[in-house]
Amino acid sequence: MHSDTTLAAEVEAAVSAAIGAILKEDDPVKRYEKLGHQLTVYDRVVTRIADEKAQCAADLASKGESFARVAGLLSVGTRSRAQQLIGRGRRQPVIFAFRDQNGELHGDAHLLATIPHDEAQLQFEPTDRNLFFTGHLLQVYFGHVDEDTVTPSLYAYTTVDTTTGERRVRPTQKIHDILFATRTDS
Repeated sequence: MHSDTTLAAEVEAAVSAAIGAILKEDDPVKRYEKLGHQLTVYDRVVTRIADEKAQCAADLASKGESFARVAGLLSVGTRSRAQQLIGRGRRQPVIFAFRDQNGELHGDAHLLATIPHDEAQLQFEPTDRNLFFTGHLLQVYFGHVDEDTVTPSLYAYTTVDTTTGERRVRPTQKIHDILFATRTDS
């Protein structure tokens, strides 16, 4: 454990490294905009660190450790808190965006720039032939998305990943709704 003095010095060094140059900006509007961008970056860093910590709890549980033991090993207090961490660490990736055959992006494409993700192909062949994307080969993008931001669908699709073979991945509800929209030109 670090002392409060050591922790304060570490925080000040991190702040200086991250935004020292920005704080020297004379124009308050530019300084505000740059600080806003840095805040977004660091919010995502904090989320990523929390995800990685949760993954540690999930790794311990997958090795057979009980919730109570995980709580003790990680000093998180209660069995319930350990269970929450383990659940967060076991979170599965979701399809949050896709590119259609015409190259158009659908869904939460803005997340492509902000979260680590994988991509795969999905040959969309539902039984309802009156859906807009029926028969399309789609490029899907999936990753660990904050479930406070998007809602996962209850359904899972089989995607084709050239490196790992077939894999079942749930879409967000938004992606599911887009894929199952009925053609309007029929």
